[in-house]
Amino acid sequence: MNRRLLLLPLVLVACVTDEEVAPTVDDVARRIRCPIITCGENGPTAGDGFLLDELDLWGRENHAGVKLTSAYWDDGSYAYVDIQRDDLRAYHYGLGIWRRGPDLTKLIMRLEQPATGDKYEIRVAGYDDQTVQFRAGGTAGTAEFMRLYNLQARRLGESNKYWRSVCKPDIPLTADPIWSSRPMWSVVYRGDRYSATKQVTTDAPGDGWSFIACAATAGAKLHMSRHTNAGQYDRSGTLRWPTSLAQRTTLLKTITADFCGDGSHEFTEFGTQLAYATANEPGRIFELYPTLASIEAIWKESGPTCLDTPRRAAAGITRDLVEATCGRKFARCNLPTSAPPSWTGHGYTLSANPP
Repeated sequence: MNRRLLLLPLVLVACVTDEEVAPTVDDVARRIRCPIITCGENGPTAGDGFLLDELDLWGRENHAGVKLTSAYWDDGSYAYVDIQRDDLRAYHYGLGIWRRGPDLTKLIMRLEQPATGDKYEIRVAGYDDQTVQFRAGGTAGTAEFMRLYNLQARRLGESNKYWRSVCKPDIPLTADPIWSSRPMWSVVYRGDRYSATKQVTTDAPGDGWSFIACAATAGAKLHMSRHTNAGQYDRSGTLRWPTSLAQRTTLLKTITADFCGDGSHEFTEFGTQLAYATANEPGRIFELYPTLASIEAIWKESGPTCLDTPRRAAAGITRDLVEATCGRKFARCNLPTSAPPSWTGHGYTLSANPP
C-alpha cells in the first residue's frame, strides 16, 4: 500500500471548495502540495509532515466532508471523545470513567467521508508529556511540557498490520532538534480555526472544532509558541499568556512565509531553517541559533512591514522575486543581526536566517 494514503482526506480541509467533488483517498496521495496551513511546505523549519487537520467533536463534516462518527475502546465499549484545551480525553461507558493521557492508548475513533463512502479508524498509539517543551512562557528546563499523541490510522476493516502513522512518515525531522525524538507525533488543541488566506479566524473553545497538528508543522509551532487558545493556559487552567487573533495570525504568516499576506503564495519548503520571535519575548530570536546570518522580515497581521533577505534567497526566492510575485514593494528593515529589541515598535514578530 502507498504510504501516502495514510494522509487521509482530512489533510485537504481547505483545498476543497463548495463546487469541488470531495477527494478520495487516492486524490490525497496525489495532492502532496496544497496551499493551506495543512500542508507541509507551509511549515517553517524542517521536516514538516502533514496535519491530520480539523476534527469536529460534534460530528460535523469538515471542508473535505470528513466527520467523526463514533469511538470505542479495544474491549468493545463505546467512548465519548472530548478535548479540554490541549488535553484529549474520552469517557468509557462500560466502566463509567474518563480516561486521558497514557490510558488513551486503547481508544479508537471512526471517521467517515459520506460523499465517497470511505471509512477510517484512528487510534491513539502513544502518549508523552515529558519530552517536548513549550517554546514560550519559560526557559529551557523550566517551561511546561506539551502533551503529544502518536496517532495511527487504517481503513475500516483492515487488519492490525495496516496501522500506520497519520503524520507523514517519509519526511524525517533530522534538521529540527526540538522534534527529533518525536518526529511523527501530534499535538491536539481546541478553539482555533484557520482560513485559506492564513488567518486565524476563530477563538471559540466552547465549540467542537479542534485541530490536530503533526510535529513541526505550522499548527504545532503555533501551539508550541502558545499562540492558540489552548496554549494561553498553564496546566492548572490559569490564563497566563493571552494572545489575540491578530497576534496568532501574524505568527502564522511568519512561520509559513506568507509574504504576500493573503495566503496566495508560499515561499518556504521542507527543511528551511528559520529563527523567529514575538514582541512578547523578543530575546527568543536567539534561542535556537546564537547568531544570525541576516534579518528576513518584521511582520504584522497583514504580512511583512519590511523585508530584507527571504529565507530561501539562496534557492532563488529573492526579494525581487517576492516583490514581483506579490505585486508590491517592501520597505527594507535595515536591522542589524544583533536584532535589538527596538524592532518591536515596527511589528509583532521578527524572522531571521540562521548561519
